[in-house]
Amino acid sequence: MTILAKLKCKPRLTVALTFAFVMLLSAFLVGDHENASTLVLVLIGAYVIVAEQIPGKTTDAKQCKPCKVSGGV
Repeated sequence: MTILAKLKCKPRLTVALTFAFVMLLSAFLVGDHENASTLVLVLIGAYVIVAEQIPGKTTDAKQCKPCKVSGGV
């Protein structure tokens, strides 16, 4: 299974990597500006909100079938 196929099957990982990249990019672009810490806090809050919207595994859920992405095993 390729890396892109794994990311399609795991949306939480995709969101986490996206937000990590955005935080690094914004920290680089903002630098020592006085509102840099506010920006990081807003991004962390946005990550929590977006991560809650993604359905996850629950204890009483049925077993999921493996993700069938073209090119995957």
